[in-house]
Amino acid sequence: MKGQAFIFLICITSFLIERSLAGIFDVTRYGASGDGVHDDTQAFKQVWRAACSDENPSILIPSERSFLVGPITFQGPCKSTNIHIQLSGSIVAPKDPEAWTGCENVCWIYFTGVAGLFINGSGTINGNGQRWWDTPSRTRVNGTCTKPTVVQFNYCNGLRLNGIKLVNSSRDHIILTYNKGVTISNIHISAPNYSRNTDGIDIFFSSQVQIRDSIIQTGDDCIGINTGFSDINITGIRCGPGHGIRSK
Repeated sequence: MKGQAFIFLICITSFLIERSLAGIFDVTRYGASGDGVHDDTQAFKQVWRAACSDENPSILIPSERSFLVGPITFQGPCKSTNIHIQLSGSIVAPKDPEAWTGCENVCWIYFTGVAGLFINGSGTINGNGQRWWDTPSRTRVNGTCTKPTVVQFNYCNGLRLNGIKLVNSSRDHIILTYNKGVTISNIHISAPNYSRNTDGIDIFFSSQVQIRDSIIQTGDDCIGINTGFSDINITGIRCGPGHGIRSK
């Protein structure tokens, strides 16, 4: 009986471990090298396809790794309305503008139609914008790419961002378009004061947006509130260098 009980305990433990790992999508398990040199774009596309089809997914971007990713779209809707991305490592953009292709959305990372998205962690999204800052705004590279925004959220209702860092965008760091019920808290956005047009957060056609307890240091507006907005609540923002909080 003791032997049977021991075997039963092992089976239950294995089942619980497998169940706890179910729904966790580590980008390194999908071929991402995380060495900052090799292109991990395809691995990120694969992990998104898998996570978007899961009922309760959590994407893990592990610490002490640097993932080189080109322009990428994370398309919804997904099976779950509670997708979690744990950003512990770094995501970095190509340094050389000539290396950019496929940014028809005029942004580097594009989320669209993803409801209930939650991104948190102590990791960094690095736009590597230094080479772009001296380039005229409408200059096209490889036929499609003008200065890209780091990340745009389009029709992502219920979006939450917490704790992450965004640095050195070639243009805006975050753009919100057509979102409802957004909470951004405890993030840090940073770019040198001489970096042109590097707004921290720009809001278009969005409502019920809360931005709080964050540090925004850029070469342009810390926050820009633009066309089609309503119910915007901004509190506890440390702004500067930058041009402050602007409303059109």
